[in-house]
Amino acid sequence: MKKFLALLLSVLMLLTMTAAFAADGDGETTVTPNLDPVPVSFTKLWTNAIPVGEKLTFPVEFISNSITGDDSLPEPAVEGEAVMPTSLTLELTADGHANGVYTVPFTVNLPKEYGVYIYKITETDPQIENTTPDSGAIFVAVMYTNEDGLVVTLINDPSEDNTDTAGLEVTDKAVDTDIDTDNKNDQFQNQYDIGSFQVSKSITGNASTATDKFVIKVTFTSSVDLDMVNVTFQENGDEVIITEMTANTPIEKTFEIGDGETLHFDGIPQGVVVTVVETNQVDYEDLNYYVATYEQTAYDADGNEVVTNPENGAEFTIGTDACEVAITNTKETEIPTGVELDSIPYIVLLAVAALGAVAFVVKRRMAAADED
Repeated sequence: MKKFLALLLSVLMLLTMTAAFAADGDGETTVTPNLDPVPVSFTKLWTNAIPVGEKLTFPVEFISNSITGDDSLPEPAVEGEAVMPTSLTLELTADGHANGVYTVPFTVNLPKEYGVYIYKITETDPQIENTTPDSGAIFVAVMYTNEDGLVVTLINDPSEDNTDTAGLEVTDKAVDTDIDTDNKNDQFQNQYDIGSFQVSKSITGNASTATDKFVIKVTFTSSVDLDMVNVTFQENGDEVIITEMTANTPIEKTFEIGDGETLHFDGIPQGVVVTVVETNQVDYEDLNYYVATYEQTAYDADGNEVVTNPENGAEFTIGTDACEVAITNTKETEIPTGVELDSIPYIVLLAVAALGAVAFVVKRRMAAADED
């Protein structure tokens, strides 16, 4: 029994000594440096509309080792595993974003040598029609230190030299966390360009009624699939009428318009083809003897104004300048005068016959007078 107690006491003393060695002088436990790969991501924001199905590419460029100044690509700790990928891709899907924001994930692997390695991520111009790409860059610091192991963070542009955006500062193999980080770029932003148009109405003619209303059919056709569309119709506030478009599939909308009114349509992706046709008078199957004429004001590729008078409706492509369609409805009728115009030829013949009879009577009387 005494031997057992002695053995138990020895084990307890050994455990106590182990715990004491595991703590430093302040009582803090030792933290094991991270040597595992680090998952990282940045975001991609689309505004106005998303061209579904397109693929984006983000090249990754090694800048330098901020400790040594060496610009040689760092070797990975594990052979065959690059510290950073050389390129990243993102496919634009309708269900892969949250309010236009996509996440682009990637993994950073452990370098072979200690250091602070700076990488630059840019976006290749996707050459998507009617879009404005992001020409900026995202900078990533891959830090491998004896104390913390592998740490990855987004930083300011290290080329910035003003005090507000001091960029990366390295002291004792660590990034200075006291620098201004409000200006660091952590997101690429692309904009799908949009445009607008309006339709106005005037009614004229001696048989017209100023309070008459007419129905116009507006058709929107996109050549590409678009998500997160925000086409609005303004009438006592903005009403969203289109939120997505399928390539080469027309979307038809109808609206009522009266004399002196103007309908406004905003937020339409550029490149969308729009047609405007008046179909009927309200409560009638047709225009009810009104004649509709169109004046279309659009703009060519150079921004020059082009005015036309199409016969059967307006058609134009949404661009940077707002298009205008003016529709005039005319209704005329002949005012009755009490004389049936179709009888005039017969009245003329009757008058000629009467004149002939008068002339014959006068001639007879003159002849009779000469005999006497």
